[in-house]
Amino acid sequence: MVTLDSVKSHLRLDGDEESFYLQTLIEAASGYVTSITNIENDDSAPATYDICVLLLVGHWFNVREAASEIDYRKVPYAFGMLLQSLRPGGSLI
Repeated sequence: MVTLDSVKSHLRLDGDEESFYLQTLIEAASGYVTSITNIENDDSAPATYDICVLLLVGHWFNVREAASEIDYRKVPYAFGMLLQSLRPGGSLI
C-alpha cells in the first residue's frame, strides 16, 4: 500500500513541509492507476501497483511546472509498461 511515508522514502524526503502536497499526489495517482486497472490502493494490491503509484507521484512531484523546450511532461516509459502489465489482459494503454 502506498502511504505518505513510503512516498517520502521513495523521494528521499525528510520533514513535513511537503506532506499535504504529497498526500494529494498519492490520492490522484492512486485514483488514476485504479481507474486504469480496477486495482485499489490497499494491502492486497500487487507490488507493481505500488511502483506505478510511486513513479507517478515522483514524476508529478519533480515536474510541477514544465517550462522548457524539453518535454518533461511525459511520464517515464517504465510507468507505462508497468501499468500495462496490470491491465486486464495486459492490453496497451
